[in-house]
This record gives sequence, C-alpha cells and structure tokens, in this order.
Amino acid sequence: VLIPPDHIDEEAAILSRIRAGEMVEHYVTVRRRKDGSDVDISLTVSPIRSATGQIIGASKVARDITKQLLAQKALDESATRLNLALAASNLGHWSWDIATDLVTFSKTAAEIFGIPDGPQMTWTKMRDLLHEDDREQARLDAIAAYNEEDCLATLELRDWLLARREEAAEQYGV
Repeated sequence: VLIPPDHIDEEAAILSRIRAGEMVEHYVTVRRRKDGSDVDISLTVSPIRSATGQIIGASKVARDITKQLLAQKALDESATRLNLALAASNLGHWSWDIATDLVTFSKTAAEIFGIPDGPQMTWTKMRDLLHEDDREQARLDAIAAYNEEDCLATLELRDWLLARREEAAEQYGV
C-alpha cells in the first residue's frame, strides 16, 4: 500500500511520534493500492523496542474501513431523511436509554408533551405522560425493541396527548 501524494506529509508526522515512543491509534487516512485505486484505512502504528527499551522499529497495521465509512454515510443520510420527514409531518420522537433510564425528546416531541427538549426524565416520569391504557404496552414495546437487532419501536399514542400539554407543563414545572 502506497501513500498518495496529497497524504505524503502524514508519514513524517507518524514517524516523529513513533521516535518519541508514542503509539498512533486509529489514524484515519487514505492509501493507494497497487492497482492505483485509493482505499480508506484506519492506521495503527506502534514502536518496537529492544530488550533495553530502545526503539528499533515500528509495527504498522492498516485496516480497510471503506465499508464502515459507507455504512456511516448511509446512516447519516437516513437520519437526515427521517428528520426531514418528521419535520414535514410535525411528528416528534423520543428515545429511552434503558441503562441510564433517561428519556430524551426531540424538539417537536417535547413541544407535544409540553416540556423542554433534550434529556428530560426517567422512564417512570415519561410513562406518567402516556395514557394509562398505553403505559404497559409502551414499556413492553420499548424493551422488545431494545432486545431486537434494529432497536426501534413504534408506539402509537392517543390524540389526547395534545390536550395533556398544559397539565404536563404544570406537573414538570415548565
């Protein structure tokens, strides 16, 4: 794997860090294959030391991260499309981090519930905002989604939610 001309200065900086005894971890860059095509890589370089501790070489590992970068790009594009669709339809979303028991609301969801957006409350407090007939099913759906590979759940909430806005604002001091 060769260094493309527009990345040639990276090698000197990496070697300087190795000479100083530092390890270079997960340095994202581009290298050129023998066929002339470029490849995105994550580079890790570690100094190799003699028995006396003197640096006598370097170990270099380059991982092709093309698939990861493409997956991240697709994820970012999907998130952009979702946010556009949510904005166009005036829908909000919230997420529950089961490990911390913290529920985070999007701006629109927070407006619907009548609370500030961002990390807000525990799941128990969030459940109080739901219609009593929906609370247990919402909990079960969220746990099921957590256990699934895609970690998504769709919960249908009742129309009364907008009517509870003032009540929620009073209850949570907003």
